[in-house]
Amino acid sequence: HTALELKPHTDLPSYHWPPSIQLLHFLVNDSQGGESTVVDGWSVLTDLRRQDPDAFDTLCRVPVTFQLFSDDEDTRATAPLVQLDTSGAVRLLRYSNQLALPISAPFDDVGAFYDAYRTFGQMVDSDHYKIAFKTETGDLLTVHGHRVLHGRGAFDPTSGARHLQDVYMEYDDLMARHNVLKGTHKPVPSN
Repeated sequence: HTALELKPHTDLPSYHWPPSIQLLHFLVNDSQGGESTVVDGWSVLTDLRRQDPDAFDTLCRVPVTFQLFSDDEDTRATAPLVQLDTSGAVRLLRYSNQLALPISAPFDDVGAFYDAYRTFGQMVDSDHYKIAFKTETGDLLTVHGHRVLHGRGAFDPTSGARHLQDVYMEYDDLMARHNVLKGTHKPVPSN
């Protein structure tokens, strides 16, 4: 809630199951600066897994507590940054420097975790993985919240109005509606 740069992150890692779809609607975006940034976190993790399998394993294994609190709410979840599915593919990425608390892990894991975390963070913030673009009033940016990190550059709040509205939903709900609109939904015959 400042005009400073906001590094790439995922939203609501403090939820036990963070929302899988995020819509960022730029109701007004007349200020100078504030370019949106997006990073395919799964692509970063694919490269990290290939380049440094121990770092990747550490991010899959060592839990981090994330907390988001205000006068009205306090959400907190503890989980590794990376969650894999049963086949070993990345299923969920949690990454938010703003909401991460210091880790509580066995001493032998602390150094390895922060080394892996630093490497991953440098990759996320590199121009190799990050794209930046200017959004205009009325634009709607939709991201897969378990995969795509988003952020923005600094902006000048005195140069014009800026009002962004977030909406969260689940991927399954989006695909269910998509199937109905495309007419691809078919009832399964019962036995």
